[in-house]
Amino acid sequence: MTNEAPRRPAARTGGHPAGPAPLESGTDARRAVEVWLRLVRDEAIHLAFTERRHRELARELGLDEAELAILDQFAARPGTRWNVENIRFRATEQVSVRLSMWMPLTVWLLTGGNQEWLKDLTFEYLTHHRWADLGPYALTECERFAGFVRQRVVLRRTFDPRLEPILAFEVAVVQSLKRTRDVPRDAWPVTPWSGSDDELRSLRPRPGPVTRIVELPLDLTPWLDTPDPTGIALREERTIYLIYVPSLERPHKVQILAEGARLVFGRCSGGDTIAEIAAAFEAEYGLEPAAVQSLIRRWLETGALCA
Repeated sequence: MTNEAPRRPAARTGGHPAGPAPLESGTDARRAVEVWLRLVRDEAIHLAFTERRHRELARELGLDEAELAILDQFAARPGTRWNVENIRFRATEQVSVRLSMWMPLTVWLLTGGNQEWLKDLTFEYLTHHRWADLGPYALTECERFAGFVRQRVVLRRTFDPRLEPILAFEVAVVQSLKRTRDVPRDAWPVTPWSGSDDELRSLRPRPGPVTRIVELPLDLTPWLDTPDPTGIALREERTIYLIYVPSLERPHKVQILAEGARLVFGRCSGGDTIAEIAAAFEAEYGLEPAAVQSLIRRWLETGALCA
């Protein structure tokens, strides 16, 4: 389970970025780093520098004489442009992999599975955020990318109408995984739960520490376990998903709930015993208590509920 720890060293543009060789003695090191970051992140400065027009456009770019002198030193080093492009290339590659890992269906709908399109889109996304990638915070990066898609990308192009519900589903999964970092270790349920029927009936079940119900107009089941959904149809029907994380050692789970199961899950709030919940559903809907108890037992065994 992730707590946003890095899976590998991050190719970051912030913090301590890779840069050119040391500048002339007497140059303010802190100022040089600040100018370097502006060169990496600011498209206008980057373009002016590449065209060697940074002095001509100094006023427009908000550059003072000390910053211009530093840019002059950068310009005198043939490796500077390569270093900038290398940082951007590495950040684009890393974020593209991250998005493909955590938001595969969204990425597929945006790009049709074309990796070059994904890299172009990631480059545009990072440019919009001034190349301040989020390093090891992979899940937060995915949330920010989702905002970029909703606020900018979909306004300029026509996409498959299934994009928004699929994006909503994958963001819900990402946000559920992020919540694990705030759950104390002793708050996780012990799974699989086991006990007698008498013990079961006396329990007061409640949702596990990371559970979420999402309702969509699509049944995503055929797409959830395939790397390439090309040609696989989705049914357009209201579908209720239970997303939960059973423990820090186990992957998240996704379960489709029928309307009745959703009602039962909603009653498991920690106030009533299972016997009381089963009796209420028998009185209200004519459901067999054994069926309700069996459903709740399965959720306890899988970690969707705890008691």
